[in-house]
Amino acid sequence: MKKISLILIFILICIIADAQQIGAFSSNYYKPLIYNPAFAGFNGFYNTTIISKAQWTGFTGSPKLNVLSIDGNPKNNNMGLGLNIMSDKRGVSNRFVANVSYSYRVKLSNNANILFGVSVGLVNQTFDFSNIIVETNTDPNLYLGSQKKITYDGNAGLAFVWKFLELGMSIPQIVGNKIKFNIDSSKKYIYTQERQYISFVKYKFYLDKEKGISIIPQTIIRISPNSPMQFDGTINFDWQDKFWVGTSYKNNYALAAIAGFCVKKHLYVGYSYDFIIGNLSSYAGISHEIMLNYKFGKNKREVLKSENKKESNVDEKTKNNYTIEKQEIVLKNEISKDRTDVIPKMPDLTTLIVANLLKEIETVLDNANTTQAQILNLKNRISEFSNSVFTDETMKDKVGKYTTKLKLTSKNTHDVFVKGSIILEGKSTVNYSSVTITLKDKKTNQIIGTYKPNAKTGKYILVLRPKEKYQLIVEHEDYKTYTQDIIYPITSKEVIQKIKLKK
Repeated sequence: MKKISLILIFILICIIADAQQIGAFSSNYYKPLIYNPAFAGFNGFYNTTIISKAQWTGFTGSPKLNVLSIDGNPKNNNMGLGLNIMSDKRGVSNRFVANVSYSYRVKLSNNANILFGVSVGLVNQTFDFSNIIVETNTDPNLYLGSQKKITYDGNAGLAFVWKFLELGMSIPQIVGNKIKFNIDSSKKYIYTQERQYISFVKYKFYLDKEKGISIIPQTIIRISPNSPMQFDGTINFDWQDKFWVGTSYKNNYALAAIAGFCVKKHLYVGYSYDFIIGNLSSYAGISHEIMLNYKFGKNKREVLKSENKKESNVDEKTKNNYTIEKQEIVLKNEISKDRTDVIPKMPDLTTLIVANLLKEIETVLDNANTTQAQILNLKNRISEFSNSVFTDETMKDKVGKYTTKLKLTSKNTHDVFVKGSIILEGKSTVNYSSVTITLKDKKTNQIIGTYKPNAKTGKYILVLRPKEKYQLIVEHEDYKTYTQDIIYPITSKEVIQKIKLKK
């Protein structure tokens, strides 16, 4: 080689890097936080994710991308925090990025949310020209040194989530920093962190909702100044978020096969393989990606969906208003053996539920500082049990004898029994298990309890205090939310109520 133009080499490197400064990951289907900081902590768990991607292994200096991501909801259900660390090696270019993400959720309705997110951090950008392989390494125009610059980075993201629809827009490298490198003694050359524009849309179509089988198409569009627009089209079949398989088309580049599954409890593994299209496919080697994700902690969004965590006047034992379904999971480890002598033989689940109710009644009666809110909450739980499919007349009598003792702490004021039923518009055969009834104290705006009607009949019972102000909220994901303010006069003792939910 007679002469090598160093300037030309550097310009080519920058052009290639600018076109794909933000790595394209197949794991975006499972982890949208890779591109969009608005999704930090959105799924309600704490997550640790590792992604390793290798491309064009048939070429020396082929791209290698590695990402470590940690995110979750530390304190506030509407706030998320994340940490992303990325290593991106491509030929003579080596980029190391570390940034922290903040997201905030604005709830528009029970099923609609807007997410805002930003991230800031540092970028360590290195160009090592000693890795260039040339025919004549004694050419005086060759620069074989290494240059490193550290600068700051910023990203912004926005997303809209409604039921099974997700829309997102993010702007990585929003600052657009220009990094100056001294290639020779006479000139400086600039490497620009090009501002990127990435948008995506994803929707989950249920093929069988009861079995959790769905099909999920997704499209991602990437736009960068002075570069062609890139887009990916992906379709995945998913089973209960525990197993997924699909394919992706990456325009003018490859077809990808995608698969993932839950290894054990909260540990997930994902893998994708790119089948490169075009003349390059014979030489490019392997391009693939592996993802590991571990979820830990309780899913705060799911817990707070059925229980309001802001109850402050209720002690630790009564503040979690478990429904009958939740007691099946919890009570098996909580009930002491000494209660079995007062409970006749019956199905195991009913035994546990009744024993738990009797224990809580005794706890309330033994506490000299028991509040009216605690008593009312416990009575409503007993009424919920009495109206459920788990009880019979014998058990109603057994629990009823203990319930009468609660009246000793009620200052001789009678209760108002609200016997209600739910009607779902346009349905004759209905399962009411998706209906949630929430009762609030109107004065303090605190949640008194969250209940479920009878799954087969839609009937429910509430025990309220006369002259107290309440707010009743009835919700179902396919119907409009029903809200009613309630206050009953002292003369009321029993009220019949029917609530019709409209689509």
